[in-house]
Amino acid sequence: MKYSLVLPCKDEEQSVGVCIKKAQDALRKLHIQKEEYEIIVVDNNSVDHSATIAAAQGASVLREPVQGYGAALLRGFRQAKGEYIIMCDADNTYDLEELPLLIKHVTTHDIVVGNRFNKRMKPHAMPLMHRYIGNPFFSRLSRLFFKIPCTDIHSGFRVMRRDALQRLDLQSSGMEISSEMLIKATQLHLRIKEVNITYSRRTGQSKMRSFNDGWRHLKMMLLYSPEYLFLFPGSVLAIVGMLALIGLVISSAVLQQRIAGIHFIILSSILAILGYQLILLWLYTKTYRITQLHEQDRVVEYIHNNITLEKTISIGIGIVCVGIIAGAALFIRWPQGNNLIDSVAFSIFALTMIVIGVQTIAAGFMLSILGNRR
Repeated sequence: MKYSLVLPCKDEEQSVGVCIKKAQDALRKLHIQKEEYEIIVVDNNSVDHSATIAAAQGASVLREPVQGYGAALLRGFRQAKGEYIIMCDADNTYDLEELPLLIKHVTTHDIVVGNRFNKRMKPHAMPLMHRYIGNPFFSRLSRLFFKIPCTDIHSGFRVMRRDALQRLDLQSSGMEISSEMLIKATQLHLRIKEVNITYSRRTGQSKMRSFNDGWRHLKMMLLYSPEYLFLFPGSVLAIVGMLALIGLVISSAVLQQRIAGIHFIILSSILAILGYQLILLWLYTKTYRITQLHEQDRVVEYIHNNITLEKTISIGIGIVCVGIIAGAALFIRWPQGNNLIDSVAFSIFALTMIVIGVQTIAAGFMLSILGNRR
């Protein structure tokens, strides 16, 4: 078996037969014999005659009770026996007669993706919101987060090498599986090729839920990018909060009262603590991904190899001591009748240092637990 075509299908009786016929014609033109390919239609709880039509056209029909585009694809992938796996929607939006455009690149690449965003897209093939806002936004985000070399990460027309697909270990049950596939492929340094294809208006009613599916794609990207989820926002909050807090502590009482006040001092402390906590969450996440998922990260590995639990405890105790000293200084100066805001700034700074110090000590133990398998 050389090729396996997987068509996820839910209530596509108007188009599934057309898709199968186009695929058969395309493979015949490539001089691929019937015994060299299989067409698998995964029926995802259809209530129409999709499965009957697909079977009559010569396709193998599988039933997948778990609802979702990704669940249907994963069921088909598990069943596929071909050396090369083709995935395509069964709604006739993709022209399966263009299969040769993708297949000719799969011998030199691991994944070949059809790009819908070109002059060959038919009028009204895609809602304006998806065409000019949704898809471009997520595609740009994927290039920013993961350096994915594609302009259409949601394309449902792809050809993959079987061994490459198995390495991806896909898990998603919904539409976000298309993002997961390219994110993991990029992280594994697989060879990805994008080619222009035709995209037409679908036959029948769309099953896509714009907001829910968009959120699932965004969630997938954030889960696989702890830097943008935790590290970058945490660093900004921690730096801004700590600089503001230190500036208020060392500034004059008049300046404190005029530009800040108690509320701004408290806000600075909260930003510093919250930012530091987000940075620690990034460190926990990266440690887990290194130890459990066998990913690589030079920065985190350096931290684990050079900053031991004992060093982390020492650093945490040092930060706590800074807070205690600041509190002691405030206690000594108290009889002098200092300005209220000045006293509040000192006390909040002292408490902030103590909290961050305790967080650092706890983080040392947490990182030791997470990195225990190393």
